[in-house]
Amino acid sequence: MPDPWGRFTSPGELAATFGHFAARRCGTYAPLYSRIGAAIADDPAMLAIAASAAPGQSPPDLMLAAAHYLLAREPAHPLACYYPTLTPQPATGDPAWVFREFCMERRDQLTALVSTRRVQTNEVRRCCYLLPAVMLAAQLAGRPLALIETGTSAGLNLAMDHYAYDYGTGTMIGDPASPLTLRCRLDGTRRPPLSLPIPQVGWRAGIDLHPLDPASPDDAAWLRALVWADHPGRAALLAAALTAAATRPPVPLHAGDAAERLPAVVASAPASMTVCLFHTAFLAHLPPLDRERFEHLVAVLSTARLIYWVQAEPRHDPAEPRLRLTACEDGRITGQWPLARYHPHGEWLEWADAGMPAAA
Repeated sequence: MPDPWGRFTSPGELAATFGHFAARRCGTYAPLYSRIGAAIADDPAMLAIAASAAPGQSPPDLMLAAAHYLLAREPAHPLACYYPTLTPQPATGDPAWVFREFCMERRDQLTALVSTRRVQTNEVRRCCYLLPAVMLAAQLAGRPLALIETGTSAGLNLAMDHYAYDYGTGTMIGDPASPLTLRCRLDGTRRPPLSLPIPQVGWRAGIDLHPLDPASPDDAAWLRALVWADHPGRAALLAAALTAAATRPPVPLHAGDAAERLPAVVASAPASMTVCLFHTAFLAHLPPLDRERFEHLVAVLSTARLIYWVQAEPRHDPAEPRLRLTACEDGRITGQWPLARYHPHGEWLEWADAGMPAAA
């Protein structure tokens, strides 16, 4: 596993990380990437390429995305016939040897991508679990929201109020005119507060070290490559989200360190609106000291204005609700509610008893 700064201190640790990726993160959910990840774990030459990933990045995600990016440019290559995102009838069998040959023949290109690109997956179906949390924030605020996302990638999730949603309840919510419908299964006995109004968002902005432009063909190609090749359905949702983004005014996306840029972005939000900050798997990429710095900063910024903070981050205990809503005011945390467990890509949502207070 990586050390606290996101670096890998030995080839053995990197191999173990690919093994964990294949067995735990992929498994039957992504069998193609599971087979390829397991093969990379046993291949020193492939691990050497993956080791060029920048600190704080996930080498398995980055390595496989870089290969996916290059392969999409060569759809006639034999490896492409194994990729469900690149062919309607993917081949069966073990693609590991073909994958290795493809990568080794493009070793320099692959190393350059792994060393310079970042894992910036913009999974729009994450809005299925973000939306109920933001709905609660809007109810508590009692006025329009200024949405701010850190680790925003291309900013597609900042448009959560423009999408349509199907939670299997028989009632669609969201924008009925949206070209994009996001579907999510509700597990457990409790239900999210889907009867609340869709939040009124009056202002929005994103922050990322290297924001991606959804209108850029190359940035869009990298976004597509970040979608796991096992999941053509996720790729189709991304394509629809990119198409929808082209019909709306672009959202300001600020480049730089989130802690450095956040004070100015919060200050620029209209005073008539309540700030709602959110992020998904953003803190997970920060070393512990930077994570503490960011968390402290959010509370400090609430000295000047109320901030509702939606966090969707991995937790040590998988049974613990990952989705949380926090209220920060007068420089301190004034309320914190664990809301839900969820699938990282938004396939399912299991709501918890948050014990939410009444609206302000």
